[in-house]
Amino acid sequence: MELLERNIYNGLDMYREHAQLVFTRRQIGEALGYKEPRKAIENIHARHREELENFCSVLTVRTEVGNRDVFCYNLTGTMRICIYSSQPRAKELLIVLTDRMQEVISTKIAKIDPDYIPHLDKVTYAKLPEVPEIKGNFKTEKQKAARFIMSYFEKNGSFTGVHRAYRLHCDEIGEIPIGKSSFDNIRVKIRDGIELF
Repeated sequence: MELLERNIYNGLDMYREHAQLVFTRRQIGEALGYKEPRKAIENIHARHREELENFCSVLTVRTEVGNRDVFCYNLTGTMRICIYSSQPRAKELLIVLTDRMQEVISTKIAKIDPDYIPHLDKVTYAKLPEVPEIKGNFKTEKQKAARFIMSYFEKNGSFTGVHRAYRLHCDEIGEIPIGKSSFDNIRVKIRDGIELF
């Protein structure tokens, strides 16, 4: 987990984990002005578990005294917490996060981490400053996915579970997977015998 910027709002630091913006549970609570910040966000999570469960994880952050594990939410999860919170600062923080989201997509992530680009949809990609022309619809990334799909089918005789296996594979090797819609298009082409390479 890499620190992108300190104190974007009331002491809230912005981190990056791969292609995602993330924020720590404690700092979200502090930014919203809770007296017991970590506990307050835990309570919100408990009340809205189904809506928040897919937008959080335990990540490792580097500190002056060494690495430690912290509970974090990605940008979507943090914005949802603001919606569920009754704190007076929640609306203001939500506005800050919305503004920063567009700013970061337009500048920092695109420039710092070129590997993020294949994960963007075409509309967002087209809005990035000075981006190279899309050639072959993210051809290299799609070729990797196609090879994985073909290998999986050869081993299993079926496409069942292939997307889940592909995402787990990407996590294991540190790759950023292409989106599910692109992945499914490749799978359909392979099923229909269309040449991808």
